[in-house]
Amino acid sequence: MEIFEINPHIRYCRKLPKPNSSRLVRTYDCRIFFLLSGTCTFKIEERAYPLRENTLLYIPSGVPYRFDYKSTAPIELLIMNFDFDREHQHLQSPLQTQTPKSFDESNWIRVPSGLSFSEPICIENLSSVHPLLSETEKEYNRGDFLGKELASALLRQCLLEILRGKDQKANSEEVLTQRLKQYLTRHYTEEVSAEALGIRFGYHPYHLNRIFKKQTGTTLRQYLIEQRIHAAKSLLLGTELTVGEIAVEIGIADPAYFSYCFKKYVGISPTDYRGQKDIHYL
Repeated sequence: MEIFEINPHIRYCRKLPKPNSSRLVRTYDCRIFFLLSGTCTFKIEERAYPLRENTLLYIPSGVPYRFDYKSTAPIELLIMNFDFDREHQHLQSPLQTQTPKSFDESNWIRVPSGLSFSEPICIENLSSVHPLLSETEKEYNRGDFLGKELASALLRQCLLEILRGKDQKANSEEVLTQRLKQYLTRHYTEEVSAEALGIRFGYHPYHLNRIFKKQTGTTLRQYLIEQRIHAAKSLLLGTELTVGEIAVEIGIADPAYFSYCFKKYVGISPTDYRGQKDIHYL
Protein backbone atom coordinates (compact mmCIF):
# COMPACT_ATOMS: atom_id res chain seq x y z
CA MET A 1 0.00 0.00 0.00
CA GLU A 2 1.18 3.54 -0.81
CA ILE A 3 0.59 6.45 1.55
CA PHE A 4 -1.97 8.03 -0.78
CA GLU A 5 -4.04 4.82 -0.58
CA ILE A 6 -4.62 5.08 3.20
CA ASN A 7 -8.38 5.13 3.84
CA PRO A 8 -8.84 4.28 7.54
CA HIS A 9 -11.71 2.36 9.03
CA ILE A 10 -12.23 3.33 12.67
CA ARG A 11 -13.67 0.60 14.85
CA TYR A 12 -13.52 2.32 18.23
CA CYS A 13 -12.64 5.82 19.48
CA ARG A 14 -13.13 7.03 23.04
CA LYS A 15 -11.63 9.07 25.84
CA LEU A 16 -11.16 6.79 28.84
CA PRO A 17 -9.71 7.08 32.37
CA LYS A 18 -7.47 4.03 31.74
CA PRO A 19 -7.61 0.56 30.17
CA ASN A 20 -9.37 -2.11 32.17
CA SER A 21 -6.38 -4.43 32.43
CA SER A 22 -2.59 -4.29 32.69
CA ARG A 23 -2.06 -7.84 31.39
CA LEU A 24 0.03 -8.61 28.32
CA VAL A 25 -2.22 -8.54 25.25
CA ARG A 26 -2.24 -8.62 21.45
CA THR A 27 -4.75 -6.85 19.24
CA TYR A 28 -6.28 -7.85 15.91
CA ASP A 29 -6.36 -4.25 14.65
CA CYS A 30 -4.09 -1.23 15.13
CA ARG A 31 -4.15 1.09 18.14
CA ILE A 32 -3.45 4.75 18.84
CA PHE A 33 -3.11 5.90 22.44
CA PHE A 34 -2.84 9.62 23.15
CA LEU A 35 -2.20 10.57 26.77
CA LEU A 36 -4.35 13.58 27.61
CA SER A 37 -3.25 13.80 31.24
CA GLY A 38 -1.22 11.87 33.82
CA THR A 39 1.72 9.52 33.40
CA CYS A 40 2.03 5.82 32.67
CA THR A 41 4.23 3.26 30.92
CA PHE A 42 3.58 0.98 27.98
CA LYS A 43 5.76 -2.09 27.66
CA ILE A 44 6.03 -3.39 24.13
CA GLU A 45 8.07 -6.56 23.69
CA GLU A 46 11.41 -5.73 25.38
CA ARG A 47 11.03 -1.94 25.40
CA ALA A 48 9.37 0.41 27.86
CA TYR A 49 7.72 3.62 26.69
CA PRO A 50 7.24 6.14 29.53
CA LEU A 51 4.29 8.32 28.57
CA ARG A 52 3.33 11.76 29.79
CA GLU A 53 0.80 14.37 28.72
CA ASN A 54 0.61 14.97 24.93
CA THR A 55 2.50 11.76 24.09
CA LEU A 56 1.24 9.65 21.20
CA LEU A 57 1.82 5.92 20.98
CA TYR A 58 0.95 3.91 17.88
CA ILE A 59 0.89 0.11 18.21
CA PRO A 60 0.65 -2.09 15.08
CA SER A 61 -1.82 -4.94 15.10
CA GLY A 62 -0.48 -8.18 16.56
CA VAL A 63 2.29 -6.59 18.64
CA PRO A 64 2.17 -7.71 22.32
CA TYR A 65 1.99 -4.84 24.80
CA ARG A 66 1.18 -4.15 28.41
CA PHE A 67 -0.08 -1.01 30.11
CA ASP A 68 1.47 -0.19 33.50
CA TYR A 69 0.08 2.42 35.84
CA LYS A 70 -0.58 3.07 39.52
CA SER A 71 -4.15 2.15 40.37
CA THR A 72 -4.65 5.48 42.12
CA ALA A 73 -2.99 7.61 39.42
CA PRO A 74 -5.31 9.99 37.51
CA ILE A 75 -4.96 9.15 33.81
CA GLU A 76 -6.99 10.16 30.77
CA LEU A 77 -6.36 8.54 27.39
CA LEU A 78 -7.81 8.87 23.94
CA ILE A 79 -7.88 5.35 22.50
CA MET A 80 -8.52 4.48 18.88
CA ASN A 81 -8.82 1.07 17.18
CA PHE A 82 -8.56 1.16 13.39
CA ASP A 83 -7.48 -0.41 10.10
CA PHE A 84 -5.56 1.35 7.34
CA ASP A 85 -8.12 0.38 4.67
CA ARG A 86 -11.75 -0.73 4.34
CA GLU A 87 -11.16 -4.39 3.58
CA HIS A 88 -12.52 -5.44 7.00
CA GLN A 89 -15.04 -2.65 7.51
CA HIS A 90 -17.77 -5.28 7.86
CA LEU A 91 -16.26 -5.93 11.32
CA GLN A 92 -17.97 -3.00 13.01
CA SER A 93 -17.79 -4.02 16.68
CA PRO A 94 -14.56 -3.46 18.64
CA LEU A 95 -12.20 -6.43 18.37
CA GLN A 96 -11.30 -7.55 21.87
CA THR A 97 -7.68 -7.82 22.95
CA GLN A 98 -6.33 -11.32 23.47
CA THR A 99 -3.59 -12.88 25.53
CA PRO A 100 -0.66 -14.08 23.39
CA LYS A 101 -1.79 -17.69 23.92
CA SER A 102 -5.39 -17.09 22.83
CA PHE A 103 -4.49 -14.86 19.86
CA ASP A 104 -5.94 -16.32 16.65
CA GLU A 105 -3.68 -15.31 13.75
CA SER A 106 -6.40 -16.11 11.22
CA ASN A 107 -8.28 -13.04 12.53
CA TRP A 108 -5.22 -10.78 12.48
CA ILE A 109 -5.71 -7.67 10.34
CA ARG A 110 -2.10 -7.08 9.37
CA VAL A 111 -0.63 -3.68 8.59
CA PRO A 112 -0.45 -3.37 4.79
CA SER A 113 3.05 -3.84 3.43
CA GLY A 114 4.85 -0.77 2.14
CA LEU A 115 3.71 1.57 4.93
CA SER A 116 6.03 3.00 7.59
CA PHE A 117 3.71 1.72 10.31
CA SER A 118 5.05 -1.79 10.86
CA GLU A 119 6.81 -0.85 14.13
CA PRO A 120 5.55 0.94 17.26
CA ILE A 121 5.85 4.73 17.16
CA CYS A 122 6.13 6.89 20.27
CA ILE A 123 6.28 10.67 19.88
CA GLU A 124 6.24 13.21 22.70
CA ASN A 125 4.70 16.68 22.41
CA LEU A 126 3.01 16.02 19.09
CA SER A 127 0.83 19.10 19.46
CA SER A 128 -0.39 19.05 15.85
CA VAL A 129 -2.20 15.75 16.43
CA HIS A 130 -4.08 16.58 19.63
CA PRO A 131 -6.84 18.75 18.06
CA LEU A 132 -7.13 16.36 15.10
CA LEU A 133 -7.62 13.36 17.37
CA SER A 134 -10.12 15.24 19.51
CA GLU A 135 -12.13 16.21 16.44
CA THR A 136 -11.88 12.64 15.13
CA GLU A 137 -13.30 11.31 18.39
CA LYS A 138 -16.13 13.88 18.31
CA GLU A 139 -17.13 13.12 14.70
CA TYR A 140 -16.90 9.35 15.09
CA ASN A 141 -19.15 9.33 18.12
CA ARG A 142 -21.88 11.32 16.37
CA GLY A 143 -22.85 7.88 15.10
CA ASP A 144 -24.02 8.94 11.63
CA PHE A 145 -22.53 8.09 8.24
CA LEU A 146 -21.08 11.54 7.54
CA GLY A 147 -19.57 11.72 11.01
CA LYS A 148 -17.74 8.44 10.52
CA GLU A 149 -16.51 9.49 7.07
CA LEU A 150 -15.24 12.79 8.45
CA ALA A 151 -13.57 10.89 11.31
CA SER A 152 -11.82 8.66 8.77
CA ALA A 153 -10.58 11.70 6.83
CA LEU A 154 -9.32 13.30 10.04
CA LEU A 155 -7.56 10.10 11.09
CA ARG A 156 -5.83 9.97 7.71
CA GLN A 157 -4.50 13.47 8.37
CA CYS A 158 -3.40 12.34 11.85
CA LEU A 159 -1.49 9.40 10.37
CA LEU A 160 0.32 11.71 7.96
CA GLU A 161 1.24 14.01 10.86
CA ILE A 162 2.54 10.98 12.74
CA LEU A 163 4.80 10.11 9.80
CA ARG A 164 6.06 13.69 9.71
CA GLY A 165 6.67 13.62 13.46
CA LYS A 166 8.45 10.29 13.11
CA ASP A 167 10.83 11.74 10.51
CA GLN A 168 11.47 14.82 12.63
CA LYS A 169 12.08 12.63 15.67
CA ALA A 170 14.56 10.46 13.73
CA ASN A 171 16.43 13.57 12.61
CA SER A 172 16.48 15.03 16.12
CA GLU A 173 17.64 11.70 17.57
CA GLU A 174 20.47 11.56 15.03
CA VAL A 175 21.56 15.09 15.96
CA LEU A 176 21.37 14.28 19.68
CA THR A 177 23.46 11.14 19.17
CA GLN A 178 26.14 13.11 17.31
CA ARG A 179 26.24 15.66 20.14
CA LEU A 180 26.64 12.88 22.69
CA LYS A 181 29.44 11.25 20.70
CA GLN A 182 31.28 14.56 20.37
CA TYR A 183 30.94 15.23 24.09
CA LEU A 184 32.19 11.78 25.11
CA THR A 185 35.09 11.97 22.64
CA ARG A 186 36.21 15.27 24.13
CA HIS A 187 35.59 14.46 27.80
CA TYR A 188 36.46 10.76 28.10
CA THR A 189 39.27 11.56 30.58
CA GLU A 190 36.73 13.03 33.03
CA GLU A 191 34.28 11.30 35.35
CA VAL A 192 31.14 11.03 33.23
CA SER A 193 27.96 9.73 34.84
CA ALA A 194 24.58 9.05 33.29
CA GLU A 195 23.00 11.58 35.65
CA ALA A 196 25.49 14.27 34.59
CA LEU A 197 24.76 13.61 30.93
CA GLY A 198 21.04 13.82 31.64
CA ILE A 199 21.45 17.24 33.27
CA ARG A 200 23.74 18.54 30.54
CA PHE A 201 21.53 17.45 27.63
CA GLY A 202 18.17 18.02 29.31
CA TYR A 203 16.84 14.45 29.09
CA HIS A 204 16.30 11.56 31.47
CA PRO A 205 19.43 9.31 31.46
CA TYR A 206 17.29 6.32 30.41
CA HIS A 207 16.00 8.27 27.39
CA LEU A 208 19.51 9.33 26.38
CA ASN A 209 20.84 5.79 26.59
CA ARG A 210 17.87 4.36 24.68
CA ILE A 211 18.26 6.87 21.84
CA PHE A 212 22.03 6.41 21.72
CA LYS A 213 21.77 2.62 21.55
CA LYS A 214 19.05 2.83 18.91
CA GLN A 215 21.26 5.03 16.73
CA THR A 216 24.65 3.37 17.34
CA GLY A 217 23.98 -0.17 18.55
CA THR A 218 26.00 0.45 21.71
CA THR A 219 25.31 2.03 25.10
CA LEU A 220 26.73 5.33 26.30
CA ARG A 221 28.91 3.52 28.82
CA GLN A 222 30.28 1.16 26.19
CA TYR A 223 31.06 4.05 23.86
CA LEU A 224 32.85 5.92 26.65
CA ILE A 225 34.99 2.87 27.45
CA GLU A 226 35.78 2.43 23.75
CA GLN A 227 37.06 6.02 23.58
CA ARG A 228 39.22 5.41 26.63
CA ILE A 229 40.61 2.17 25.27
CA HIS A 230 41.41 3.82 21.92
CA ALA A 231 43.37 6.54 23.73
CA ALA A 232 45.11 3.95 25.92
CA LYS A 233 46.35 2.05 22.86
CA SER A 234 48.07 5.20 21.58
CA LEU A 235 49.62 5.89 24.99
CA LEU A 236 50.86 2.31 25.36
CA LEU A 237 52.67 2.44 22.02
CA GLY A 238 53.75 6.07 22.05
CA THR A 239 54.78 6.79 25.66
CA GLU A 240 56.68 5.24 28.54
CA LEU A 241 53.88 5.78 31.03
CA THR A 242 53.12 2.83 33.28
CA VAL A 243 49.85 0.95 32.91
CA GLY A 244 48.60 2.56 36.13
CA GLU A 245 49.52 6.05 34.91
CA ILE A 246 47.76 5.44 31.61
CA ALA A 247 44.66 4.25 33.45
CA VAL A 248 44.51 7.54 35.35
CA GLU A 249 45.30 9.51 32.20
CA ILE A 250 42.25 8.11 30.37
CA GLY A 251 39.84 8.54 33.29
CA ILE A 252 39.95 5.11 34.97
CA ALA A 253 41.21 5.33 38.54
CA ASP A 254 41.61 1.58 39.12
CA PRO A 255 44.47 -0.01 37.10
CA ALA A 256 43.01 -3.48 37.61
CA TYR A 257 39.68 -2.40 36.15
CA PHE A 258 41.51 -0.71 33.27
CA SER A 259 43.38 -3.95 32.51
CA TYR A 260 40.10 -5.88 32.66
CA CYS A 261 38.38 -3.50 30.24
CA PHE A 262 41.37 -3.38 27.91
CA LYS A 263 41.56 -7.16 27.60
CA LYS A 264 37.79 -7.40 27.14
CA TYR A 265 37.79 -4.93 24.24
CA VAL A 266 41.21 -5.64 22.67
CA GLY A 267 41.67 -9.32 23.46
CA ILE A 268 45.06 -9.03 25.17
CA SER A 269 46.40 -7.27 28.26
CA PRO A 270 47.84 -3.72 28.12
CA THR A 271 51.32 -5.11 28.78
CA ASP A 272 51.08 -7.60 25.94
CA TYR A 273 49.72 -4.89 23.64
CA ARG A 274 52.67 -2.64 24.48
CA GLY A 275 55.03 -5.50 23.71
CA GLN A 276 53.75 -5.53 20.13
CA LYS A 277 55.63 -2.32 19.31
CA ASP A 278 58.92 -4.28 19.51
CA ILE A 279 57.75 -6.85 16.97
CA HIS A 280 59.19 -6.36 13.51
CA TYR A 281 57.45 -7.88 10.52
CA LEU A 282 59.35 -8.97 7.38
